[in-house]
Amino acid sequence: MQKCFSFFLNPVSLTLNKISKSIKSFIITACCFALVGYFVLYFTPSADIRFRLTYDHIICGAVLIILTLFSIEGSLKNVRWNKLVFYVFFLSGFGIILTSFLHPVGSGYRAFGMMLMVGFPCMYYVWNNRADYERLYKRLSAATAAVGILYYCYCFYRADKGELSIIDSRVTGTFYDSNMFSMIGMIMVCSSLYMLLVNRNSKLWFLLAAMAMGAGISIVKMGVSRLAILVVLGSMVAFPIYYLKTQSTFTEAAGLVSKLIRAELLLVAVIVFVLVGNLMLSLNARAIEAKQIPADSESAAIETETEQLVETEQQTDAVAEGESETLDPMDRFNTDGMDIDAYTAGRYHIWQGYAQYLNLTGNDFSKADWAVLTRDTVRHAHNNFLEIAFRCGVPVACLHILLELMAGIICLIWLFNPKYKEPYYLFSIVFMICYTVQSLFDIATLPFERPAPFYFYMMMIPVFTFGTERKEELK
Repeated sequence: MQKCFSFFLNPVSLTLNKISKSIKSFIITACCFALVGYFVLYFTPSADIRFRLTYDHIICGAVLIILTLFSIEGSLKNVRWNKLVFYVFFLSGFGIILTSFLHPVGSGYRAFGMMLMVGFPCMYYVWNNRADYERLYKRLSAATAAVGILYYCYCFYRADKGELSIIDSRVTGTFYDSNMFSMIGMIMVCSSLYMLLVNRNSKLWFLLAAMAMGAGISIVKMGVSRLAILVVLGSMVAFPIYYLKTQSTFTEAAGLVSKLIRAELLLVAVIVFVLVGNLMLSLNARAIEAKQIPADSESAAIETETEQLVETEQQTDAVAEGESETLDPMDRFNTDGMDIDAYTAGRYHIWQGYAQYLNLTGNDFSKADWAVLTRDTVRHAHNNFLEIAFRCGVPVACLHILLELMAGIICLIWLFNPKYKEPYYLFSIVFMICYTVQSLFDIATLPFERPAPFYFYMMMIPVFTFGTERKEELK
């Protein structure tokens, strides 16, 4: 396969290598911004910035191809890949393609299979040749931080007009549900943790990372998604473990003082953004309340409603100050008075429904009885194994689970083994945590269906070469 990639890409590289590195760098950065921005625009149902595309996987795939082509530097040569990882990766895509000819497996899955077989391995091949993964991950994390902060500011603008959507005391922002809103904050926090390990001497870079972490935590707090909360907590546990592993003992007081100052500034940024988020909720509630009062209301009518308005205002203030129990993120982990189906927001029933239809070749997705499977119009299993097994059969699903398991084990080795100290390993670790949680309880199959699977396939670049470092040393 690598010989095929070289055959087609090396002639192209002769032309692309004539382009200046600054222009190529700009195009790579633009592609990263486009891919990250997609997750904000595509899943936004509001009429003013709605940007949903029927063939989104084709559009994003084209952007990924452009990113890959302009990432080529010099002549491409064969690189050492972890054969087990590659074969599982390739066969999982082949299995999807094969079953798609037996029966419909759902929109986008055949393209997904092709991406697993050819698209992603091609991108990995190019970046494994370069081996400077930080260049890509810094651009991707900076794009995530910048787009997320801009979106946070846009939410504040909408809140001031009373247009920030809130359903069951959970903020959905401009999305159709609060989980999607929280996912934006989730990937912002993961990216900011990685950013704290690179460009350590850049004050502007640190400011961007601190703002992204603050805004990200604020968004997760407002969306109150349990999955996003688990990802944030897991990533924040992994970060100090990896950070301390990469630090030598503090020999200079100045170094320690500098680190303490940065930690304090980071904490201040988080507190400020959380307070701004609370203010956002207060402004939104007050703006909605103001719209409900006619501008030409008579004084007598206003006086008769005074008590009701005061009560509403007090409730608004309580929400803004975080006093409402329904807005307490940790309260959603409370199991009091709930059975397992209610606690999992109906997921347990969906898992039981999907499990009844599992077989070796999958099912015709177009003929599924959703009233039986999900008791709703939701057409997802909220679990990677069940989703892929229902569509493509248990063997294909097992390949995907094996791939996730191998990537997770490799990331654990990177986390605890003192040998691995490069920042890009942390990028893989935090987004592996992100993908693992999402794949167990949410929709995380197609790479452009949710942020988690996209970042998972991006963090797989160094995973493909795991275990080959020792072989290179012995040569």
